[in-house]
Amino acid sequence: MRTDHLPFPMPDRPHSLNQEWRHLTFLHWRVDPERLAPYIPDGLEIDLHDGQAYVGTIPFLMKNVRPRWTISVPGISTFPEFNIRTYVKNGGKGGVLFLTLEAQSRITCAYAPRAYSLPYRYSKGRVKVQGSTYRWETKRKGGSHGFSGFCSPKGDEMEAEKNRKIILAQADEIEILKHNVRDLQEQLTASHIRIKELTNANQ
Repeated sequence: MRTDHLPFPMPDRPHSLNQEWRHLTFLHWRVDPERLAPYIPDGLEIDLHDGQAYVGTIPFLMKNVRPRWTISVPGISTFPEFNIRTYVKNGGKGGVLFLTLEAQSRITCAYAPRAYSLPYRYSKGRVKVQGSTYRWETKRKGGSHGFSGFCSPKGDEMEAEKNRKIILAQADEIEILKHNVRDLQEQLTASHIRIKELTNANQ
């Protein structure tokens, strides 16, 4: 596995979990850094892009999650997850700060906060693929927080080039964050995205 693109060394210990992330959609919104600042822990600073702060919502299917050297368990190891993130720096090194991780897995929501200090919260959801369209929705118990929508390809398939800045998609409701791809080589497709519902009651 390549690690020369990472801004920090990999740990010496072996990994503890196996997992696959499937059917991802990357959505990003520009936000006022001053509004985001209260959610940033001491010691971290917001990583701005062209002077702008961004919050991302990434719906996807977490598949075959299991401890290393074990097998996946039907009904437990695969579940929908929505992570809400922003981007931060510490000592000049960039990283991801998870603001919340909404997942339909009671085991993950009970274990991960204790083991990894990750802010998991239990939410019922689904990620469904219909042809080339991805549909997703999630909602916490009581309906205080919810998110649903869909996306589908638009335009020709593109392959990322080293150090090329690209914009993945734009829609009236959102603007996708420009990415500096660096050495990442992925098949990328511009998308049409529609947000059907965004519910955010008191935190």
